[in-house]
Amino acid sequence: MDNKTTQLICSLATWRSLRKQNKTQNDVLEIFCKNILNESFLHIPFDSKDLAQKLKENYGFEILTSRIEEVLSTNLKSFIK
Repeated sequence: MDNKTTQLICSLATWRSLRKQNKTQNDVLEIFCKNILNESFLHIPFDSKDLAQKLKENYGFEILTSRIEEVLSTNLKSFIK
């Protein structure tokens, strides 16, 4: 199994575990996005496309930018100020 496959399996297991804790999809995506923001975009400007690319690189997830924008504007509004 290559690293990308292992990475995706781990990411999906984390996603599933959080969903079993009654987290909504937006809550789970928020957690992954916060991690990316803390690691990569703490002091530099970014947009939803940058965040989508990092989600794919780091976790193997292909998330629509419109979905990321929704999470940024609702769940992460106070976090990114």
